[in-house]
Amino acid sequence: MLGAVSIKCLFPKAPRIRFRPSRTTCSCCTPLKVQKTRERCVKTLAIGTFCAIVTHLFCPSCHLTYSPQDLQRLVPEQSNVGYDVLAFIGKAFYQQARPQTEIQEALARRNVHLSLREIGYLGRKFVVYLSLGHQEAAEDLRQKIVSRGGYILHLDGTVEVNGKGPFLLTALDGITGMVLGNAKVASESCANFIPFLKRIKAGFGDPIALVHDMGAGLMRAVAQVFPKVPDFICHFHFLRDLGKDLLKPEYQLLSKQIKVLRIRPKLREAAHRLRQVIEADPVEQASLKAYLDTMPSPVSAMPPRVSAYLLIMWVLEVAVTLKGYGLPFDRVDIDFFNRLQTASPMIRKWLPLRKTSGRLHQLGLLLKRVALDTKLSSVVETLDQKTRDFDLFRDAMRIVLPNGPHGLNDEGVATDTTTIRKAVNLWCQLPHIKKLAESDPAYRKALKQINKYTSYLFPDPIEVKTPQGTIFIQPQRTNNIMERFFREFKRKNRKRSGFLSVGSVLNSMIANTPLVRNLENAEYRKVFLAGHTTLADRFAAIDVKKVRKQLAEHRNELDPGSTRLRRLAKIPDLPARLCLATLTPVAA
Repeated sequence: MLGAVSIKCLFPKAPRIRFRPSRTTCSCCTPLKVQKTRERCVKTLAIGTFCAIVTHLFCPSCHLTYSPQDLQRLVPEQSNVGYDVLAFIGKAFYQQARPQTEIQEALARRNVHLSLREIGYLGRKFVVYLSLGHQEAAEDLRQKIVSRGGYILHLDGTVEVNGKGPFLLTALDGITGMVLGNAKVASESCANFIPFLKRIKAGFGDPIALVHDMGAGLMRAVAQVFPKVPDFICHFHFLRDLGKDLLKPEYQLLSKQIKVLRIRPKLREAAHRLRQVIEADPVEQASLKAYLDTMPSPVSAMPPRVSAYLLIMWVLEVAVTLKGYGLPFDRVDIDFFNRLQTASPMIRKWLPLRKTSGRLHQLGLLLKRVALDTKLSSVVETLDQKTRDFDLFRDAMRIVLPNGPHGLNDEGVATDTTTIRKAVNLWCQLPHIKKLAESDPAYRKALKQINKYTSYLFPDPIEVKTPQGTIFIQPQRTNNIMERFFREFKRKNRKRSGFLSVGSVLNSMIANTPLVRNLENAEYRKVFLAGHTTLADRFAAIDVKKVRKQLAEHRNELDPGSTRLRRLAKIPDLPARLCLATLTPVAA
C-alpha cells in the first residue's frame, strides 16, 4: 500500500486506502509511469466497507502494465466483495444452514452491507471457487488415497419426492468420508451415469470396491466403467426391496380397505366426541388426568368412557412406535389394524353404542363390520405370515432388526459375511418357504432375487497393498454413509429455506455444492488449502477467469436458451440475415 494520489473521492463516508504496485521499475529497468488511478468500493470483513484508490503503472518501453498485488489478494478482479466475505457467506450458508436474512444482518454488524440477492449469488460463487480448488487438488488427493491403500466408491443420488427435476449423483469415499465428485443428470439412466463415473475414474483411478443400491441404470454403468472392480449392493436397500415385493400386494389391499371404510376419520370423530364429554364431567376429567400422570398402570377404577377414549387414542397413535425405516420394516397399517382388532371388543363393551348416541353408534357399527369382514381378516392373516417370514430373513441378514437402537443409521450387526450367507441359505431352504414359493409369486420372486444378487451381497475383506505393507479392508455392508449424507443435505436446505420441498434447490444449485461437506474433514482441508492458512487466501490463488466461466456455464444450464433468444429483438435486419444464411430446401 504505497504512494499517494490526490483525487476527488466518490465515497466520502468510507475510509480511504491507497493501493499502488510495490515496484517502481520494469524488468527492463525502465522507470514505471502512472497509467491510471481509479476508485473502487471494497467490502471485507477485516476492514469493512472502504474506498480503495488503485494506481496502475505501465512501462513506456515494453508497454507492460502493473497492478497492485495487495488488493488482488483481498478482492477478486472486477469485484467489490473480498475473499474473506465470500468464505464467510459460504460457511454460513452451507455448513451452518443460516438463512440469507441472518447472514445479511451478521455482515451488516461488520460494516459489510449486501442485498439478499447478492448474498445468494456469492453463495453460488463460493461453490465455484471450492469446485475449482477441488480440481486443482485432485492429484494430491489421489496420492493421499493411494497411500491409504485406495478408496471404496459409494454411489447414490437424490431427487425430489415427486421424481421431477434433476437427479443429483454423488460419489463418496467410504474410507475417508470425502466427497469425490458430483453431477446433476436428467434421469437415472446408464447413459447419464457413465460420463460421471469415467470422470471419477480419471481423477482417482479404480476403486478397490464399489457399494451402491440396486438401480438398474447405475448397475449397468458401474459394470461398464469398472468391469474388474468388486461390486456390492447395500444390504439395507436389498432387504427393503425384497420386503416390499413380499408384502406389497396384500398391504395395498389392507391400506385401501382402511381408507374405504374411513376407519381413522371415524375413530378421530369418536375420540373428539368422547373428549368433550369427559371434560364436561369433573370426575371423568380427573380420572383421565390421573392416568396420564401415572402411566402405564391405572391407579384406580377407570370410568368406561375414559377407558374407551384411551383405547381409541392407543389405536390412532400407533405411528409413534415406528422406527422411521418405512415399509417393509415399519408396517403402520398392519399394526393399526391389529390394535383395532384387540381394542374393538372392549370399546364396544365400555361405550353405550346405541342409536341415540350419534357418532358413537356409528363407531359401534363400524367396529362390528370390521370384525365380521372375512376378506379383510384373510388379507391380514396372509400379511401376518409374510411379516413373520420377512422378519426371519431380516434376522438372517443381521441388519435393521426390530429392536435395533440405531434407526436409519443401522450398519448391521458386526458379523462375518460367511455367517450371514449361511443364515440366508438356511432361510431359503425352510420347508414352508419352498412350499409357499410354489403358489405365491411374491415368494418366488424373493428367492429369485436372493439367487440373482448373492455375489453382490457378501464381500470378503479385500487385500490391499500399501507403502506400509499389506492390509485388509472390509467394505461396508450398507450405503448408509450416502443415506446420512443426503438426509443431512436436505435437512440443511430445509432449515435454510424454510420449505419442506428441496426440488427448487436441486434445480438451481450448482452440482458440486456437496463438496462443502469436505471442509469438515481435516485431511481434505489440509490438502485443499495447499499451504495457505485460510479459505480466503486459497480462493485468492484461483484464476478468476475460470470462476467467471463456470458461473456463466451454470447460468446457461439454468436458462439454456430463453435469455439469449430475447436478444433476437435487438437485431433489426434479422429476416435479411436469415435469408442469406438459410439453405434452400430440397424439393420433395
